[in-house]
Parts: sequence; structure tokens; C-alpha cells
Amino acid sequence: MGILAYLLVAWGLWWLIINKLAGKRIMYKKQLKLARKQIKEKIRWNEDILPAEKVTALHELCSELERCIKEEKDIDVLKKMLTRSQKSYETYFKEENIVAANVRDFLELIFVVGGVVMGIRAMLVQPFKIPTSSMSPTFKGIHFIPEYGETDSFEGHGFIKRRLSWMTYGLNYINETAKVDGPAVTVSLREDGTRGYDVKEYNLLMGFDQRVEVPIGGENHKIKNILRTNYVQALEVYHKKDALEVNLKQGDHILKGNISDGDHVFVDRISYGFSDPKRGDVFVFITKGITKCDMQNYSHLRGCSDERSSLRGFHYIKRLVGMPGDTLKIVENHLMVKEKGESTFRKLTKDDHPAFEKIYSMKNGYTGHSAEGVFANGGEFKLEDDEYFAMGDNTDNSSDSRIWGVVPRENIIGRAIFIWWPFSNRWGRPE
Repeated sequence: MGILAYLLVAWGLWWLIINKLAGKRIMYKKQLKLARKQIKEKIRWNEDILPAEKVTALHELCSELERCIKEEKDIDVLKKMLTRSQKSYETYFKEENIVAANVRDFLELIFVVGGVVMGIRAMLVQPFKIPTSSMSPTFKGIHFIPEYGETDSFEGHGFIKRRLSWMTYGLNYINETAKVDGPAVTVSLREDGTRGYDVKEYNLLMGFDQRVEVPIGGENHKIKNILRTNYVQALEVYHKKDALEVNLKQGDHILKGNISDGDHVFVDRISYGFSDPKRGDVFVFITKGITKCDMQNYSHLRGCSDERSSLRGFHYIKRLVGMPGDTLKIVENHLMVKEKGESTFRKLTKDDHPAFEKIYSMKNGYTGHSAEGVFANGGEFKLEDDEYFAMGDNTDNSSDSRIWGVVPRENIIGRAIFIWWPFSNRWGRPE
């Protein structure tokens, strides 16, 4: 500690001698060094747009500044050289004003950074938002977390705390109440795509049009931006009440709880350029060209089109369970695979990928794989070359290869490698 104190005292004395006691000569030389640095920096940034004669003159000026800094002792000469360097700087680098110059530099920086980011996104790593809970509980999409009763976990929380809750956990709090007395009526499926469902103890209209409508006492209560991509899966646990209408009082809760924005992941775009996808990978692919959609049973799921039975080029995230050449079937919620060249089926296990042990544990939200679509009634499915079979971990609420067929190799974009937001217990590398 004593040595550190001596060093600090010595540094303080040196600074005092250099800056206060050494006189004008050292002060001018310090300013000349700064001027030389600024001119060199400007040359570096503008050499490609300045005339050649100006660039030559500026390099000569830098050489003179270097000589003065090293050799000159006459204070008047140093002062004149400083004035000359300032005038030369203003002459060669005229700007309309300092604000315009700063704006130009800032825009240049934005374009450069943007180019780097776009390059990384296109070639290396791409951010991806999980829109639905078809991969739950491994990944969570947009979903609603209800609060029951009169207790409000957010009571007393101000704007800052709620913003922090969103920044850390991706939660948006909502607490909607009835404005008038009257019955809340369930409305059946309509032409505009809205459907009536019981949520908690009240009936809500859930739709794809970025708002929910709750008709109470003849007045529509509109709630914006609620579960517009995932309402079927997220609300099924609340479909408990059989009554067609519920009488509400003014101030009664319509909807109370948190809406989670879902997991955001980084997708590795480069690995599959050098190696083939592996069984068990969580991968992202584009659905362009995939047209086998079971409209009769799955018309309500995101992506299906009545007119063309096409998935219309969305990005999906699923688990890769079937490889080229495989023959697949499902027995008692367990996917069985007969690999190319083999004569018997076998179960998928943790030896194929650690995630399969969790999926078939039937615990913590995992329920295996249900025999729907191509596997209904004991059906089998054969994969050809360059064809992959994708399934969601949330097997009962997933539109996947059981319904719309295989994923061609050319459609595969990359592998999900990291959940970067929100900072929940799923943050980090997924399984």
C-alpha cells in the first residue's frame, strides 16, 4: 500500500511539472501533437474522396508538425505552427457546420454496423422469436399466465417495475375489468376468424385481428394485442365452464395476469453448410413449398390456407426426429424408427439425443408423441433421400410433419443454439 501511495504522489508531481511549471513550450507542443493526430485521423477517413494534391499537402504538414514537436524550441515558431495547422485543417476539411458533420459520421457508422449485423445474420447467427408453444416445455411461445382471485401480485408496482419485469422475463401485465353490468356472451366462429372461448370464469372472443372483444351487457370491451398467434393452445386449460353466459358486475375482472412474449433464440446458420442435421436437433426451416396440410382437422392452426392448402413460407421451429431413409411409426406415444437398411423398429432413446429421455419421461409437461395425422390407426411413414421429419415437443398442440409432410433439405435454415431472452430458467443452451 505504501508503494502505491508513493507512485500516486510521483505521478501527481510529474503532472504538475509538465502542465503547470514547464511553461508555454510544452503546452504548445502538446497542442501540436493533438493537431497532428486530428489531421492524420481526417486523412485516414477522407483520403479516398480528397484530391491527390490536398492529401500530399496534408502529409507534408504532418511531417512539419513532427519536426517542430521533436526539434523546435522557439515559442513564437511553435505558436505560428499551431495557428497554421488550425487554418490548414479548416481549409482542407470545410464542413457546413459541426452538427452536419456529426450527423454524417453517425450515419456512416450506422450503415457500417448495419452491414456487419446483416452479414452476421445472413451467414452466421440469426435471431428468431418462438411464436407458439408447439415446442413447449422446451421452448415457450406467446402465452398467457392467469392470476386467480382478488390477490394482485403486481399491486403497487409502478411503471418502472413493470418495465423491468418485461425486460427481464418478457412479461406484460394486464388487468381488464367490466365497464358495465350485464352478461358476457360466448359468440361462435364467425367469418372474420374470431372464435368464442371460456377463459377463466368469463367468456372471451379470441381472434387473429390483434384484439379481443368481450361483449358485456350489450357493450363490446376491446383488449388489444392478446394471444393473437397462440390462443388455441394457450387457452385450452381454461375451457372449463359450460354456461353460455356469465352475469358480471361493473368492476369484475374480465382478464387478469401476464402475457409472456415467448422465447427468443439464436439460430446457427453455418453448421449445416458443412455437416448434415442430426436426429434430435431443434432446427428452424422455412415452409415454402410444403403443401400437405390437413385442412379438415387443423384449419385453425397458424399457416394453413383453405385455398391452396399451403403453409405459405413461414419459419417454423421443431425437433428433427426422422432422418432420410427412415420408416417411422408411433406406438403408445413413443416414436419408433426403422433406419435405412434395417429390418426392425426401435425406440428413440437418450442415446439418439438427450432430449428424448425427457420427452418420453411423461413428466414436467412432456407427453411423448401422439399418433395423429400420418400415424393415425397405426400408420407408418417412409422418408426418401433429403427428407426430414419434424415434430413439436408439445405433441398434442403442434402442427408438424404428421400433418403436412416432410421438410426438404433445402428448406432447412439452421439449428437453435441459445435462448438469449427472456432471462428465465430456460435461458442458455436448449436441449
